[in-house]
Amino acid sequence: MSRTPLDTYAHGTLVIWPTDDLRAEVNLLRQRYDPVSAAICEAHITITEPFVRTPTDADFATITSILVEFEPVTITVGPIGAFLPYSCMFLSLEPLDTLTAVHDALQATGLSHPDPSHFDRRAPHLTILEGSLSPQAISHQVDALRDTDPHGSFVCSEISHVLPDDQLHFRVIRRFTLGKDESITASKRA
Repeated sequence: MSRTPLDTYAHGTLVIWPTDDLRAEVNLLRQRYDPVSAAICEAHITITEPFVRTPTDADFATITSILVEFEPVTITVGPIGAFLPYSCMFLSLEPLDTLTAVHDALQATGLSHPDPSHFDRRAPHLTILEGSLSPQAISHQVDALRDTDPHGSFVCSEISHVLPDDQLHFRVIRRFTLGKDESITASKRA
């Protein structure tokens, strides 16, 4: 029996939301090139594979303890690229080493899908289109958009747990802050 996207994401996943202005630019491209995916979830950076079970309070505490070890990071977006032959057009991200370290630390919790064959291991990215065009058409679109694709940077200071509703529209359930929360540290010292 094959799993539906709703089954796959039934317990959610962790994502980074770009700033509103950058998200709006990428959403326009997603609506143009992949309206089905755009209707499901706004532009985002997936940080973990889908959760295999509903997170407990202990799981959320573990996620929090991992993420306080990572300082907020400036993420640089662009240029446009493609994962070929898989039909995926995306905006690249830097610093990949930091984003990958966050991903790997969170994956080590065992909360996310552990099977590497379930999801291809690809660099963190902002998806514009996935699965609906041939590799040749993707290459053509990447070339056509290369000089006009959104570029920029934003400071990532939080990661969100998102969960789909019955119509597979994702919503934020919980936010986790990156880095040390000085207000908490200060109150513990008092």
